[in-house]
Amino acid sequence: MSDLSVFLAERPRLLALAYRLLGSRSEGEDAVQELWLRWQALRLLPDNPQAYLTRMLSNLCLDQLRSRRRLSYTGPWLPEPQLDAAPAAPEEVHGRWQTLSLAFLLVLEQLTPLQRVVWVLRELFGYPYAELGPLVERSPAACRKLFERAQQQLGPQTPSTPTSSDAQLAQQCLLACLSGDTQQLLQLLAGDAQLLSDGGGIVLAALRPIYGPEKILRFFAGLRRKADSSLAAQFVQCNGAPTLALFSQGQLISLLCCEVRAGQVVRLFMQRNPHKLHGLLPAAAL
Repeated sequence: MSDLSVFLAERPRLLALAYRLLGSRSEGEDAVQELWLRWQALRLLPDNPQAYLTRMLSNLCLDQLRSRRRLSYTGPWLPEPQLDAAPAAPEEVHGRWQTLSLAFLLVLEQLTPLQRVVWVLRELFGYPYAELGPLVERSPAACRKLFERAQQQLGPQTPSTPTSSDAQLAQQCLLACLSGDTQQLLQLLAGDAQLLSDGGGIVLAALRPIYGPEKILRFFAGLRRKADSSLAAQFVQCNGAPTLALFSQGQLISLLCCEVRAGQVVRLFMQRNPHKLHGLLPAAAL
C-alpha cells in the first residue's frame, strides 16, 4: 500500500502543476484525483515518489489536452479562473501572477500539448533537461528543442510584469465598465482593445471576440440595459489581478478582469460559463 502522507505532502504542488497545464481548476482537480486512485493501487512505494507522481500527472494532463483539441467549443474559450487566497502587492506575486494570469494561461493554449508540458515543467518548476526526458518519455535533447520552440512562440506574447499602477488602472476600467463611464473607458482602452466573453454555449455571451473601444462600449451598454434590479458587484482578487464579480439574485453570473500593457487596457476577459464559475461561488459571495 502506498503512503498517504507522501501523496498529501505533494498534493499542493500537483494541483498547481495541473492548473498550469490545463488552465482549469476543475480539470486539474479531476486529474489529481485520478492520480490519487492510481497511487492507492500501487503495491510498492516508488524510489522517487515526486518524480513518479509528476510523470503520471503530466501524462494524465497530456491526454486531457489532446482530447480537448478534438472537441468543439461554442464561442471564445477562456481558462477557468482561480480566486487568490489573499490579496498581495504585485511585486510580491510576480512569479505567481506570471504563471496564473488569464492572459498568460490563454497564451499557453497556443502551444502543442507536449510543448506546454515541457515548458511548464522546465520554466515554472525548474526541471533540468536530464530529468525532463524520463518524465515525458523523450530524450533530453528532444526536450530542449521542444522548450526552445515553445519559448519562441511565447516570447512576443508573454504578459509584462504587473505594477501597482497597472492594478489601479485595471480597477478603474472595471468600475467604468460597470457604471458606463464612456469617457473613462475611451481613455483607458487601447485603440485595438479586445474583449473575450466565454459563455460556453450555456449562457448569453459574444460568440466572437469584440475589437475596438466603440464596440466594447456598445457591448457593455447592452449588458447594462438587460441587467435586472438585483445585480450586485464585488471586487475580488483573481489570478493575481483585480476582478469584478457580478451577482444576480445572489448567484455569481460573471467575472470580469483585464490585461494592462503600457498604461492601457489591451484585453478584457469576461467569464460567464456557469460550469467555470460554480466552484468559485462560496468564496466570491463572502
